[in-house]
Formats: sequence, C-alpha cells, structure tokens
Amino acid sequence: MYVSTLLRSAWSGWISKRGLLPLFALFAGLLSPALVAAQASTADVRSVVVTAASNTSTYDAVPISGGTTVGGGIFAGTNFGSFDVNTGTLQLNGGTIQITEAPGETYNSAQLEYRVFPTSGPLSNYTAPPILLAETGFNPTTRVRTFSTTSATINLLGLVTSGGAGTTYNFDVRLRATDLNLGRDLVSEQRRATFTATGIPVFTPTLTNTTVLISPSNAANVSYDINNASGTNPFNGANLGSFDVNTGQLVLNGGTATTRENGPNTISSVTLYYRSRISTSGGGIFMPLALTQTGINTDASNVRTRTFALSNANQNLLAAAAVAGGYKVDVYLQASGVNTTTGGTFDITGTTNTADFTITGTPIATTIWTGGINDNWFDVGNWSNGLPNENVNAFIPNFNSGNPKPYPNIYSNVVRPPTPATTTIDPDGTVISVPATPGYDNRGSGNAKVRTITFDANSQLDRSITRLIVGRLDVFGDFNNTQGSFIQRFGTTISFKAQSSQTISGSTNGFSNVEIDGGANSIKTLTTSFVVKSGGSLKFINGILQTDVTKVSTNFVELAGAVSANGAQPAVPAAQVLGESETSFFRGFLTTTQPAPPGTAQNFSNIGLTLTFTGNDPGSVQVTRNNADNYPTTAFGGTTPKPGIRRIFGVQPANPNTNSGGLDAKLDFRYLTNELSNLKVTNNSNDFSGSVDQTKLSLYVSQNGGNTFSQLGRDANVNNVLTRTNVSIFATFTLSEQQNNPLPVELIAFAAKRAGADALLTWATASESGSAGFEVQVSADGSTFRKLGFVASQNPNSQVRRDYRYLDTEVGKAGLRYYRLRQVDVNGEDAFSPVQSVSFDGAALAISSFTASPNPFTDRLTLGFDGSQGVRPTRVVLLDLTGRVVREVRPTDASNGTATIDGLSSLSTGIYMARVLLADGSTKTVRVQKQ
Repeated sequence: MYVSTLLRSAWSGWISKRGLLPLFALFAGLLSPALVAAQASTADVRSVVVTAASNTSTYDAVPISGGTTVGGGIFAGTNFGSFDVNTGTLQLNGGTIQITEAPGETYNSAQLEYRVFPTSGPLSNYTAPPILLAETGFNPTTRVRTFSTTSATINLLGLVTSGGAGTTYNFDVRLRATDLNLGRDLVSEQRRATFTATGIPVFTPTLTNTTVLISPSNAANVSYDINNASGTNPFNGANLGSFDVNTGQLVLNGGTATTRENGPNTISSVTLYYRSRISTSGGGIFMPLALTQTGINTDASNVRTRTFALSNANQNLLAAAAVAGGYKVDVYLQASGVNTTTGGTFDITGTTNTADFTITGTPIATTIWTGGINDNWFDVGNWSNGLPNENVNAFIPNFNSGNPKPYPNIYSNVVRPPTPATTTIDPDGTVISVPATPGYDNRGSGNAKVRTITFDANSQLDRSITRLIVGRLDVFGDFNNTQGSFIQRFGTTISFKAQSSQTISGSTNGFSNVEIDGGANSIKTLTTSFVVKSGGSLKFINGILQTDVTKVSTNFVELAGAVSANGAQPAVPAAQVLGESETSFFRGFLTTTQPAPPGTAQNFSNIGLTLTFTGNDPGSVQVTRNNADNYPTTAFGGTTPKPGIRRIFGVQPANPNTNSGGLDAKLDFRYLTNELSNLKVTNNSNDFSGSVDQTKLSLYVSQNGGNTFSQLGRDANVNNVLTRTNVSIFATFTLSEQQNNPLPVELIAFAAKRAGADALLTWATASESGSAGFEVQVSADGSTFRKLGFVASQNPNSQVRRDYRYLDTEVGKAGLRYYRLRQVDVNGEDAFSPVQSVSFDGAALAISSFTASPNPFTDRLTLGFDGSQGVRPTRVVLLDLTGRVVREVRPTDASNGTATIDGLSSLSTGIYMARVLLADGSTKTVRVQKQ
C-alpha cells in the first residue's frame, strides 16, 4: 500500500493540517527516498466564493502568510448569519484550489465538495453533487496546479432539514483531486463555517406505507408490504400460491399508501400499477388502479400527511393467462402532485417489486376482437380466434386514441342496413365527415354468446366499447366491465348463465333487461353496482345474484323509477324485479326512489314492499332492501325476544308532512320462507341458529338505526305477505315474532348530547303501559350510577309516540359522563335503557348557523359555520337518503368557518344531507340537492 493512500485517508478526516506535520516527518524518516518523493503531492482549498444575502464575497480558506486576508475574510470559523430557508439566500459559487504535485503525478481533475448538517446532529456524509472546477494554471517549476470557478449556484438552504426558531448548521468544504492516469484521489483537509436557518423548509414529498392487497381463491385480502419497509410480509419474492386457470381466483384488490408534503408541493393522487406475466417473459404494459384518498392530517409545522387506499378493485390476475406454468406479478406505486407556486407537476415513483404464482390446468381458448373488417360481432373475420361462444372467452382491447378500428356492435338475428356518408359543419367552420358503412345480414345468427368477457380499460374516458343494440348477449363466465365499456340499448337482454359461480362488474351506463340464469342455486356475485334502467327488468330464472352488504355505498343494485311522457317521448314504466322465488332471488342491497301518490298502491319495482298512502302525499319515497343480514334478538326487547328475519326495508319519504298531520299508509311486506331461519342471534358472532315462527310474525319499526325496534303488529299474514294498516312511522322495517307481553314501555329513541356546559337527554316511547316515569341516572365510570332527576310519564297508558327531555345542569362536569334511564312502573318494577356518553373535554361549542352553497350544487359544495363559541368540526360528511356516507372531509383548521367538499360531479342527481360533527359529539345537518 502506498503511504499516500494513508495520508489521503487522513486528509478526509477531522485532523488539522498542523497535526499531520509530525506524521509526515515520521514517514519521511522511515521510508526510502523514492517512496518519500511519491508522497509529496499536497492539495488545499485556497478560497471559497459565497453569496450571503445579496453580497458575493471571496473568503480565504485559511490566513495566508503574514495573517493577511482578502475579500470577505477567513472562511474557516466564519458565521454567515441567519437565513430564512424559504426566502433567504446563502449560495456556494465555487472557489480556488491549489495542488502541489509530486514528480510523476498529474492531477488533471478537481472538484469542490460540500456538506450541510446541524451542529447538534450526527456527522453527515459528502453526498451532494460536487462543483466541478476548471484548471486555471500550472507552474512547471514549482509543480503548482490551480483550479477554480465562480459560476456555480448551489443553494445551501435547500440542504437544510429543519428550521423553526433557528437551527445552527455546519457548512464544510473540501477538495478532491484525481490523477486520471494513475487512478488516484487526493483529498484535502476540510474547512468549516456555520450559519443559522429559520423558517420551515419545504422538503421533497415522500411516499411510504405502500402495500398491495391480494385475495387468493375468494378469501379475505392479504396485505403485502411492497417495499418491505416494515420487515413483515414482503411482497417482493412472495409466493402467492397455485391456481387453476379456469376456476381459480387470484385477485388484486388494491393497496395503501401514505404521502407527506409541505409548502406548495401538493399530492393530488396515488396510483397502483400492476402487470402479470409469464416468469420467463419481460412483461408488458402496466395497468393503473387509482387509490382513493381516505384522510389528511396537518400537524403544527403544516406538514400534510395523506392516506390512500383501495380494497375492491377485483382484478383477476389469472384472466390473461394463455398457458400453464410459472407467472410473476409486478407492482409499484406512484404519487403525483403539483407545485402550487410554480404550477409544475411532479411524480414520486416507488420501486417495482415482484411476487410469484403458478397456474395449472389448460386455459380455455380466448379470442380477441381485431375489428379487421367492420363492427359486426358475428363476422368471424373480426376475431383473432373465431367467434366467441359459451366455451370461448372474449377480450375487447382498448385501441389507442386516434385508432380508426371499430368496436363490436351486436345485432342478433336482424339485417343491419348500410349507412350513407355524412358531412356536417360545426359553428366554428370545422368540417366533420362520417364515412359510409356497409350493412350486413345477421338473420339466423342466434344470440351472441361468450364465456368470460373482458373489456380492456384504463378509465371511463380511456376504454373499449361494446354495444348490445338488438337481441341478446348470453354470458357463461365472468363479466369484467370495470369502466362501463358495455352499453345496452332499450329492449335488449343480457343473460348471466354460468352453471356455477360467476362474477359481474356492473355497468355505469345501466342495464336494460338482465336475466339471472344457469345452474340451480348458482351464485352470481356483483362486485360493483349497476342500475336497471326505466322500462327494464331484473329477471330471476335460475340462480342467485348477491352483493356485499358491508359495502352498500359501492356494491348495490338500483332500480330506476318511471319516466313521464315528454313531447314525442312516451312514458316509460319503472324497472321491475321479476321471478324471485325460494331458490332464485336477489340477496344483498337494493335501492329505488319513486313517487307514491295517495290512493295508489306503489310496489317500488316489485322488490317486496308495497305502500298505499292515504291523506298526505309523501312525495318521492326512497326504499332500500337488505336481505343478506338480520337484526339480533337484543334489538327487539321484551321478555322472550326473537331475532328479526333476513329482510329489512328502509323507507324515507321526501316529505314527512310533520306540520300537517303526518303520513299514514297500508304496508304490505313480502318475504321468502328461507329468510326465516339460519338467523344471527347476537351481533359479532357466528351463531346463526336463530329462527322465527311464520305464524307469529309481526311488523317492527326502528327509528334509531336498528338499535331498538317497536312492535307495530299485523292485520294479516297470507302467502308470505304480512299486511299492516295505519302505519304512521316510516324508517327501518323488519319482521320478528309477535310478543304477547311486550315491555310496559317501548323505548324507540334515547340520545344524550352536549349543550354548552350542560347535557341534553332526549328519548321517545311508542307505547306505555302502567308507566310511572323515568329516573335519569349518571355515572363517571360507566358502572356506578346515581340519580340525577325524575321525569314522570305523560300518560301511564299510551299507544302513541311520546317525547321526553331532561337537561343535566350540574356544575363541574369534566371528561366523559355516562347516562341511562331507569323506567319505573306504577307497580314498582323497573327496567334500564342503553347507556349513552357525553364528553366534556374542551370548551363549550355552538354553531349559530350552518349553511351550504351553492344549493343545488354540481361538483363542489362549500359549508359555512357561523360559530359563536370556538367551533371545532371534526368531520364533515355528505350522506344520501339511505344514510350512506358518499363523501367525507376532515377539516384541519375551521377558524375561517368553512369546509369544502370537491369532486361531486359523479354523484347521482337527487337529495343529500350535509352534516358537520363537532368535537363534543353534537351534529348539525342541512339538506342539499345535486343537479
């Protein structure tokens, strides 16, 4: 090893130049003259050019002989002062270095290295890009070579990691020279100055907590760490399992990510990119899945942390498999944003990581639409592998923008006439020419058929298209229509005919006529949502269509109401559900909104509920149906409660007419016999042993979200239709066994909320029998209660709704207080209500007004708070009339009295409720309309 190497290592450390002199002498005494001569090269920084504030000065690195200085003074030991990291200027422009070369060495490249780090922090490495210096002179006699530059513009404040009230930073420089011929580096002693940073630095946004969600064989999502940052369940190198290509499911459902940003840098989106490929291939294009922002938090330093997630993308990674064998799936996440000051955009791209899986079996043949001849589905020349049929899959590719190839149109068993060429001129003078299209004769074609059909799409604006214009499309496998590529014209039918399981992703364009057919008890799983358009039907022939009732905001079927005649357009009836039976039916969440004029029986698209109103008009009535779940026994009270049946209707009239006598209706509740058994007995359990006696069924209603139900009785129960007249409460309805000895008091509502420094308790009863009143009790720990007061019954025996209130005005409230009611009968027996809690942490809150504008709205809704006592909203939500949250924001600073909800253009037109939730648990609500 050359001794020069040791010296160069020492020069890069913290030892002063003077401390090296004895070491030079020691080596000189021990080594031969030739080796000593080889160590004689020396290098040092002579001057540093710095712009501090608006002044550019040249600083000597160290005092020259005699102690004199030039320019701004001595660099080593200088404190340049204090600078705001966002508005200040502290710039390294370069400097001059000097090398005294030993014979045989030529240092023909030099650079000035620098670093910035807090004086109180750990030592930082020289990682910033160095400043390249230009050779400015060489004295062959003294063998002194100089390099310099003054044109660099290195923003040192951009290297600052924290500021605030003021943090002192070390500012180090050193020289690195290279003998390119010998491959040697010569590193000088470093020189150090300091400065102070104030303000909060704008940092480069980050993308962390990246995961991907994979569901194997229809099981629950498994979360894999994409970049293995947590050290648990890494995606890279994972083996996802082995799957049959025809019957297996390996579904990518999405993932999660967290971003951090501050200043003008604003993250706008996070996208998960994925592709599956044969292990030995290089892959193909990555497909995007947009994650949804689920939250944002802003800390005291104005650092914004956003969370993103997607858990129901339903992308089957086996769908494109052509052969059996080993496969890989590649994924990465990318965050995109904009700098609001400059308007520039930026991306943060994560590392691509790969997991493995195996495909077994022989893949079913797939034919790809080429559009090589025309737009006729039935022309074999338009397909890569013949016409699709019940045993052949079809893939409809997404042609690039500007590609003139046609997408398929389905005209079953008819002649499509040719269309002539047309030319039109836009108002701006643009000439639009549409070429003529030849006709074709599809008489005798039969129905269009396909096994699994996949419509290629990136977004609703970047997708393939297939139109069912005349006739039928029979689907014998899965229906992959993630971006609404399938368009169905009025009067046509799509039939789902798989003999076993079948998945269906819905249609944003709506379906006309839908058939559920196939094997007995075959399950068709809807993974998104769809609308059955006016005049259409959802017909059950053989099989079950199901949705996931834990995801009712995204996984449901909507039945469109009737459309009135308009000019030349005839009236169109409401969509209908047809053919439901004990073995073929819909199981999940249905919704429809239709008028119910008094005197007319409205069956709400034949979903099982008929209302015949008398007197006041309810206006449009939204009805929802859930027959995939049931309420447990605890919701029905009484001495011998039974669970509710597995069918629940939610009824919300647009006009409750509370100021003019309310509403009254005859209610017919239709049910299936299979919905009376295998019922959930308690919440959060797997005990489905419950059942009810059909002969004892009674109508029940809940006005508190299903927490408790009141018995309404029945007038008749014939052929699986229970009838009750004079129904005046419209909320959540279900059936359970009638109780001959119900509780003396039917408590249908109990709530406690903060009112400034007090607590307001409200409750209501549907009926009372021998009731003396209600003892109001309070507890500090939720277990030991004491009496606060007593509210006597308004009528000891009542069969109408009674409303009560009590104001807790005790002083010195703090923390959580727990409230309950002790209902006392005239004979001394008692019963207790559920417990409610109220928080008295923080100041009392009040909102004197809560407004929403514009109303009606289209894409954006701004909510205004006129707060009289330090309003602190914790959430702002937009709900549809079923109570589902369709949008949510969490205000980070409501001192300006507003919160804005954006991106509402995709919502359906209709009535919504905007609600603000305050830190004390109270809420304010305003009714809004979407145009």
